[in-house]
Amino acid sequence: MDQALEITAKSEAEATKKALEELSLDADQVEIEVEVLEKNEKGFLGLVSSKTTKFLVKITSKEVTIDDEAEGQEGDSAEDSGEGYPAAEQFLKQVFELMKMSAKPQIRHEDRDTLEIDIEGEDLGVLIGRRGQTLDALQYLLNIAMNKDAESRKRITLDAEGYRSRRISELEELAKRMAGQASERGMTIALRPMSAYERRIIHMTLQDSEEVDTESEGEEPERKVLIVPKN
Repeated sequence: MDQALEITAKSEAEATKKALEELSLDADQVEIEVEVLEKNEKGFLGLVSSKTTKFLVKITSKEVTIDDEAEGQEGDSAEDSGEGYPAAEQFLKQVFELMKMSAKPQIRHEDRDTLEIDIEGEDLGVLIGRRGQTLDALQYLLNIAMNKDAESRKRITLDAEGYRSRRISELEELAKRMAGQASERGMTIALRPMSAYERRIIHMTLQDSEEVDTESEGEEPERKVLIVPKN
């Protein structure tokens, strides 16, 4: 995986952290190179310094050796570990009670690194929200709550009424279609602003493309993916 993201931050460390969070990666999984693109030391009316800098964060997958693979598999199997689900289940139940919803979380898969939860119930449209924004927000809060004091980060994904699966297919199709147009026209195409979760799907879909690269630009909630032709 080779990705280059433009990140605005106060320091190189903060830029690196934001890039890893956007791609849902851990620092020990990749090699990172950071370049300074543009410094901004002007604040409001040029009187107060904001001291922000635009960085280009280049992320490359590390080569995995046989020993690394063996170490990662030691003590783990493809079967569910069940370690993180009870706490996540309790968190979601409390949220549903506050929302006065008769929804129920149901585990779909859990291993050392990931936890996938389906939400079952009636009239879940309000939980999904416009373009999945409410579901994304709940997923974000759940990840923060469950990983705050954890020794190793576990990526948690929420789905309701199969929305996430359908949305992934739509985004993969969009990424491939826009990549074709960017390559054919020889011009950069900017997608509409998306959540970090949706941007990651675009990045991952096109990470092995021989025709285009992907970058992210802008600040939340207007951050978006750029599809850039290689030639």
